[in-house]
Amino acid sequence: MFIFTLGGGADDTVKKDLSFAGYAGEYTSVAVLDYAPMSRYLGSDVYHQNISITYDTASLAPTSIFWVSPNNVWVELDAEFSEQSSSGVIDINPGLDVLAQGQIVLMGGELQIIEAPTVSLTGLTVVATKGGDITASWSYSGSTVPGFDWLSLEICDSQNNCDSTEENVSMSAHSMSGQTDTVHGEEYTYTLQVCNAGGCNPVIATGSAVADKEVDGDAMATAMSVSNKDDSTWTVIWTVSGDASDVAGWKVCWSDFAWTVAGDMPTQCTEAASSTSADIMKPGGTTKKYHFTAVPYDNKGNMNNDVSMTDITLTIDNTVVDPCETNPDSEECQTIGTDGAEGSEVPTWTWGVIIGLVVVSFVAGAFILSRGGDGGGDKDWDY
Repeated sequence: MFIFTLGGGADDTVKKDLSFAGYAGEYTSVAVLDYAPMSRYLGSDVYHQNISITYDTASLAPTSIFWVSPNNVWVELDAEFSEQSSSGVIDINPGLDVLAQGQIVLMGGELQIIEAPTVSLTGLTVVATKGGDITASWSYSGSTVPGFDWLSLEICDSQNNCDSTEENVSMSAHSMSGQTDTVHGEEYTYTLQVCNAGGCNPVIATGSAVADKEVDGDAMATAMSVSNKDDSTWTVIWTVSGDASDVAGWKVCWSDFAWTVAGDMPTQCTEAASSTSADIMKPGGTTKKYHFTAVPYDNKGNMNNDVSMTDITLTIDNTVVDPCETNPDSEECQTIGTDGAEGSEVPTWTWGVIIGLVVVSFVAGAFILSRGGDGGGDKDWDY
């Protein structure tokens, strides 16, 4: 048995937020004792022990008692408070735990026990998206107290490897990256609960999703070919082999270069949906060869890669064609004086020729007349 006797007044005072012990608010000590036992016993050496502290009720009014370690770890002690006349007694029952050196702190004030939060979680959805990403979102039923309540968030994989954190109750969504946080085909389960120092709301929200970052199965395009549909369009066709149960559709990707590594597949792609053919508009430019492949995608938008599988040469004809060769009967292509020109108007292109001849004749005549020279007298005229 250990017996402490406190006189009037405290050796020191401290203020401490006791929410960690389930009490609301900050409390002030009424006495602080330095505790330095002469001997230290192991729990296995103790059969029964009891610690009693007596104090003067006229000067002290403790309501709780804590042991504080040298590195400031606070532990509430299991104790009973009683008063007889002017003397008060605190009976501490440490069980088989032996208190190490530290401080005994008597706290004052009426202890307000923190109640578990009444607010709960609702509407939790966990969704797998493209690239192995997983997103979770939720809302709260009731009003949370930021800085006092917190969100207990736990995420576990299929092997029950879990990561638990305490988050701010302002959080209403969480994401896992397919690049760094998830493994394809692994199921991830979210477990959420609103808590505070008084405990957790009994409502537990849980939801899970399987990470999906690739098209499952071995579906692939085979026997692929491309042909000219018309002057402006190619038609690409293929057949499907393998397990296509995870395939939501196909895309034809193409470029003016060949690629032999799947990861080098071009990003220029044409949607084929569930069909095994696609029409592609021919590009303009110069004569060159174009290369094609077809790849599946799933309902998350994950798309496979593949090497180029077939090709076709686009020929651009830049030859200038005389329109009168292709349409000799047009009005502007009629020859003046022919039967086809009778009764027709003069073609527009002949007006330029006629005007040019008139101008030339006028200039020539003026030149001839000018050769007579200046002054009087007879002149010989050349015509």
